[in-house]
Amino acid sequence: MLASWIAKKRLEGKSKSVKTIQKNLQLCYPQITEAHVDSTTYEVLKSYAMLLLEMGIAWFGSKKKTIKLIHKVEGIEKLNKLYESKKPVIIAVPHIGNWEILWNYLQINFETTGMYSKDRNIYFDKIVTKARTRFGGMLYATDPRGLKGLLKSLKQGSVLMILPDRAPIKGSGSYSEIFGQSVYTMTLLHKILQKSGARLLFADCIRNKNKGFNIRIEDSNEIESITDMNKFNDKMNKKLELIINQNKEQYLWSYERFRKHAKTRKKETDSNLL
Repeated sequence: MLASWIAKKRLEGKSKSVKTIQKNLQLCYPQITEAHVDSTTYEVLKSYAMLLLEMGIAWFGSKKKTIKLIHKVEGIEKLNKLYESKKPVIIAVPHIGNWEILWNYLQINFETTGMYSKDRNIYFDKIVTKARTRFGGMLYATDPRGLKGLLKSLKQGSVLMILPDRAPIKGSGSYSEIFGQSVYTMTLLHKILQKSGARLLFADCIRNKNKGFNIRIEDSNEIESITDMNKFNDKMNKKLELIINQNKEQYLWSYERFRKHAKTRKKETDSNLL
């Protein structure tokens, strides 16, 4: 299996990403043994290799191929009910499994919006943007104009998919605990929820053993009603912990989420995007 071979070679190479994965696992699971770190790192690397190999289908595959990849969808009734009632809905999706496949599922079945940051290479940016919107989804840039458009679409009944575990730029986050670590966490999700009155759901798209994916959509237990941003982020990160723990081998541990540490909470000034 190509993904296994790639994972083995990368583990042997001890690259920067391998060291980041191991460091993050040790931070988040302090009781983990060295042998367990190595075996989990291998599985994480294999999952990441599979993610890269899946990009061809995720970005350029037909609607038929995309639908065929999705074997099971749990909790879809929650989303259907909110969507049919025209209530604004935000789906928080961490970097686990294949979030690109989940994005495709949403835009095939619902009026869907998302956010993106423009790539420096304008040609690559055009290719990726076209690929990600080929089933009708709408992408808005993370600038004041784009966010105003996003809010308008959301209030008109579209579904917004957002990756809540992205490390925000300075001035666009606050410190919140996850896995016992104080990490810089975006405040944008809370601000959009407060301005739109949207309902919040969580979802993931996990690779199964049958060369496909299982999507799971879960209720947030109304944490969107929390007006205090720090308390909201704490609750959100607890939910992300639960999601990650169920399939930690498929989480993007190479992402340097924990590079901005703080022993105590440190509040930052939000950017004026909204």
